[in-house]
Amino acid sequence: MENIKIIFKNKNANSGYIVVFQKPTPIGTTIYKNLFPVAWKVIALSSDQSEPVIYPINSQISVIDYQDEYNPETARTTSKNANLGDVWKFINEGSSITKLLKTDQKGQEGVIACQNDSKTYIGAGLSKDDKLLVFQEKVGQGETAKFQLTPKIYIGFISDIKEGDLIKSDISSQSCTEIDLTGIKGTTVILSMDKDTGRKTFEEKGRIVV
Repeated sequence: MENIKIIFKNKNANSGYIVVFQKPTPIGTTIYKNLFPVAWKVIALSSDQSEPVIYPINSQISVIDYQDEYNPETARTTSKNANLGDVWKFINEGSSITKLLKTDQKGQEGVIACQNDSKTYIGAGLSKDDKLLVFQEKVGQGETAKFQLTPKIYIGFISDIKEGDLIKSDISSQSCTEIDLTGIKGTTVILSMDKDTGRKTFEEKGRIVV
């Protein structure tokens, strides 16, 4: 498998922000309650502009230290490259000494897991390109967060959102478009706007298969 190149083009939809995110498969938890998609990429595009984005095959397991509510601008994140089937553990040996270690345990197929062996709550997630992709909050001491991604990303034309923000409710199909990444190494997504109604739509073209 190889990285996937996605080219985003704004045909005529004026200036705006395209949000790229991915929905996790809930495993023993509930999406939009304590498991959230994250605004992975936020791309500013004016009409007639384009921007390439690389969706990496490799992922990182990430542990997030935060006080009270999660804030992507102040959270301290520890990340390690991880493979499907890995089981990791997070330990805290002092107020500022933390470790994220790979265990010898055999995990579930297609899943990356992280045990909380520290003495407090943590947040855990998966990242790609060192940017958080999915996030589970309040993983208690002795609990294990498990992450499994579907081979699909979602593209939305959404205002008032920054990279790293949690997406806390389902976004309607009218506001976003699903892109299946199965068996491709590249594709182009075109944003356009109907001049009469102002409705913005995404269209995928030029899928390059592996």
